[in-house]
Amino acid sequence: MIQPLIAQRLRITTLPSGERAAIIDSDIPEDAPPQLREGLARRAAVNAGGRCPCGATIALPNRAERRAAARAGTPLRVEVVHENNCPASTHNVIASAKRWEASR
Repeated sequence: MIQPLIAQRLRITTLPSGERAAIIDSDIPEDAPPQLREGLARRAAVNAGGRCPCGATIALPNRAERRAAARAGTPLRVEVVHENNCPASTHNVIASAKRWEASR
């Protein structure tokens, strides 16, 4: 089996509302380039409830959105939007990972 370039881990947490949530984080590879390590570290910090230096935070769904999802039987999905020049932006994390993979 081929090992993924960046392993994922599932973390279960309790939100301030008391509801349980599953958070998917990426392991930060020791040998990854600094830009990729920084991007993954910033994402992990925001996932833990912090704020990225670019200002990104988690915007949790409000009660009405949570109830609507529960009625529909669909899971809530929360996305964090980082600034375009932030190492944690999806575009920059993917680009850094591709460069790192190509150099291996």
